[in-house]
Amino acid sequence: MGGEDTRVEGGPTSGELCGTIRIVGDVEVPEGETLTVCAGSTVVLETDVALTVSGTLRLAGSADAPVQLNGDRRWSGITVRGALEADFVEIYDAADGIRGEAGSSIRLDDSLLYARGLSNLRLAAGATLHRTRVFGGGTVRVSGGVLDMVDAEIDLDHPGESPDCTALSGGSLQIDHSRLTNCHCPIHINASDAPISITNSVLDGAAYPVMIARSTGVFRGNAFEGTVAHYQDIGGEIDVDIAGNFYAGDIALLDTDAPGQFRGADEVLAERPAGVGPR
Repeated sequence: MGGEDTRVEGGPTSGELCGTIRIVGDVEVPEGETLTVCAGSTVVLETDVALTVSGTLRLAGSADAPVQLNGDRRWSGITVRGALEADFVEIYDAADGIRGEAGSSIRLDDSLLYARGLSNLRLAAGATLHRTRVFGGGTVRVSGGVLDMVDAEIDLDHPGESPDCTALSGGSLQIDHSRLTNCHCPIHINASDAPISITNSVLDGAAYPVMIARSTGVFRGNAFEGTVAHYQDIGGEIDVDIAGNFYAGDIALLDTDAPGQFRGADEVLAERPAGVGPR
């Protein structure tokens, strides 16, 4: 499928779409098939329209010609059961953002997710966000898989106030050279299934940069700012190495009855690390 101006009524859709595309009914990319939206295309989705990806949705933007998805008002969002492969994509004002189901594969590179809805990302199988910005909207929720962020940013535009930037109830976080900011808690971990790694990143604009329980892992080379404490123990069973971070106020503030769960708390950096955060 292609052309300068395409209307999609809904139903099973695959092939290629280019130019200005108006989607007026719910669309599904069937299992085993691929829908490609080519560089420079604008996809306009009518109110409450949903995209379901059982096969592969490839949003093939470029630096000079990004793909845009937006709605006349508020469209429903994207549910991924198969694979979402996105490069240089701008996604605006989906009510439920992107929801990845168990077994899904989601990659957003060099992209923007701009939301004012209740959810930005709900991930049952993790996702890869490289050089991607999530702005506004609600918490990025992870219940399985690995959320892999490099040179990325989550900014909810509510300094020190709810909601949290992330909430982990399973899976893991692998975050490097990123920034999580302007929310109540940038890293909120109720439980992780594998060791977490937060390195070379900025956690600021928050009441508690880290709220954590039932997890192991490492925080290294980060810059922390928090108005109450840098780490809050919300359930114990913690074993994290926090040596080698910079803290506004020069010490790591721990809100816990068991400070031994936070190894290396007294090994702080005297200066903010050069090159910390997105590059």
